[in-house]
Amino acid sequence: RYYGQQQSAIAALGLDELAMRIADLPAVIPVETYLRASMLGCERSADPLFCLKASAEPSSSDFSQLAQLAFSAENLEQAMELYTQYLTIFNQAFPSRVINTPANVQLISDNPHFDIDHAAPLMEARAANCIRLLRCMTGDPQPDFIQQVNFQHSPRADVREYERVLQ
Repeated sequence: RYYGQQQSAIAALGLDELAMRIADLPAVIPVETYLRASMLGCERSADPLFCLKASAEPSSSDFSQLAQLAFSAENLEQAMELYTQYLTIFNQAFPSRVINTPANVQLISDNPHFDIDHAAPLMEARAANCIRLLRCMTGDPQPDFIQQVNFQHSPRADVREYERVLQ
């Protein structure tokens, strides 16, 4: 149905040398290519928050191996610990960690390898994905335990749009 658009995206990402069809793409795509794909999605959709919005929507990845591991936890704190512990198996480029304080639990994703603004779409996607997972685990679409979301990069759209997507 989207064959022409897929071919155009493959060529724009420089993957046409690797594959003539989506089915022929390699199982692992370099992070740099994934970053280019994220930026391309933002550009082609004319929406700087394309990755944030796409990651905030429910998807089949909600039931991935990593999510299933988190669902086996006894509580949200343990779920976050498991999530960050095993996340590096799936994505080593942006390590995450949990910091527990008496006042709150913080889930922090780092960007040690890429320019902050270049990696912004993926950092936004990571945040939206984590929030979606936590909401799914609690069964509450509007959990009040998500107090604050911060990014290192400057907002790429009106802050109210971030708030709307992430609330």
